Amino acid sequence: MSSSILERPLFQGENGGASPTLPLLSVEEIRQLVQKALSPELLKGRWKTEQGTLDGHCYVASEALWHLLDKTLWQPHYALYMDAGGRATHWWLVHKDTLEIADPTKEQYDGYKFNDPYLEDGVPPYKIARIGNFLTKEPSKRAKIVIDRVLFSYQLVWKLSLGEDNE
Repeated sequence: MSSSILERPLFQGENGGASPTLPLLSVEEIRQLVQKALSPELLKGRWKTEQGTLDGHCYVASEALWHLLDKTLWQPHYALYMDAGGRATHWWLVHKDTLEIADPTKEQYDGYKFNDPYLEDGVPPYKIARIGNFLTKEPSKRAKIVIDRVLFSYQLVWKLSLGEDNE
């Protein structure tokens, strides 16, 4: 029986910072793979009722993305605000040098209307950002699921691009 992808080292060398794990992909491509790896069973709390949306996935998606990218170059950020369901939190990553934003669930704000006049409708709440840290140094159980799915997809696409058969 083969070992989980996560039992192998995630980082295998330097490639200039984007992703030692997925060196042939851009940050945007990795962000999209993380987004595609999300599913309803990963949701917690009030978000469990959200089906087929990105709502409620920002923490686990950002955590997984952080572990897939060069962690020394990316800093987790979050914002707290009130929405129709009460207190809400949004998580994303910011590059420490370039200030580039990598937000794996930013599309959830398309068409979103804030009650707060300081926040721009349809735009994630980056204006009220706080620097944060994830709860654990290693990937959480939910982040491991997302990372495993991303790495599986990456390996599958790579095999198909090389014309290799499924073994």
